[in-house]
Amino acid sequence: MASNWLKLWVQGNLGKLATNRARNEIQSTGRCLPCSVVGVNGALVTVKFEVNSKPWTLPQITIPIAESQWIRAPIQIGDKGITIPADVLIGNISGLGVGVPTMARPGNLSALSFLPISSKNFSPVNTNAAFVSGPQGVVLQTEDGSVSLTLSETGFVFKLGTQTFTFNASGLTSSVALQVNSTINATNDIKAGTISLQNHVHSGVQSGGSNTGPATG
Repeated sequence: MASNWLKLWVQGNLGKLATNRARNEIQSTGRCLPCSVVGVNGALVTVKFEVNSKPWTLPQITIPIAESQWIRAPIQIGDKGITIPADVLIGNISGLGVGVPTMARPGNLSALSFLPISSKNFSPVNTNAAFVSGPQGVVLQTEDGSVSLTLSETGFVFKLGTQTFTFNASGLTSSVALQVNSTINATNDIKAGTISLQNHVHSGVQSGGSNTGPATG
């Protein structure tokens, strides 16, 4: 039987052929691999693969970030994550290509997106609250940008149309006169310029029912 098996070379090679075809199909599928960011260009990042790929050398690739236009993370060089493969080309939705993709299988590095991965080395935060941060602060704004709130290490700026209100260590400043339509209750003094509400005095004091002069300080 053994001698006959060796003479029938087709049967002996069918198994190898099937195995090689399977390996080729697996090799052509998208790769979900660890990577780190080496460049940021708007909503796109260039990543290098953090994997020992010998004997092959994997190139750095520019891919979209797996996020929505409504919530965008301030991805920085050095951030780590993984590549997420798609079954067809996604350049038509990422802006890296044109046309409607076919169902043809793309190259294994040509339909990837970047997904950040958390780490135990992240600084601790309140896990019972939504946490939003960035190297230069946080910006919340409407789609058209007419209303926004910018938080930074020096304070915050609130924008409403063409008006801006800035609060920092020096206090509150406004691009327009502030109008208050309700009672102001203050536990400390209130000043207008150099005039103290608690300790000011008036000029032109007279007896009787006449009015005094303006406050002098």
